[in-house]
Amino acid sequence: MGDALTVVGSNFGQERHPAWALNLASTPKARVSIKGQLFDVTATELDGDARTNAFERFVTMAKTYDAYRHRTDRAIKVFSLRLLED
Repeated sequence: MGDALTVVGSNFGQERHPAWALNLASTPKARVSIKGQLFDVTATELDGDARTNAFERFVTMAKTYDAYRHRTDRAIKVFSLRLLED
């Protein structure tokens, strides 16, 4: 999985945050599945330059994220997920 996984709660640019993003914001411990493997992680919501830089990486990978940010007035949530130590 590497150092961290970044996820974006774009919800396709809709007015509301996706439920999973609100859940992570309130309870940062989660389990993710990647290629059938489960990982326990802790989420940190990014802000400021860290959020901007992470979001721009998503825009570079998939231009649709640029459209999503222009469809809404809300600040799209961006999280860094780090593996929990055993």
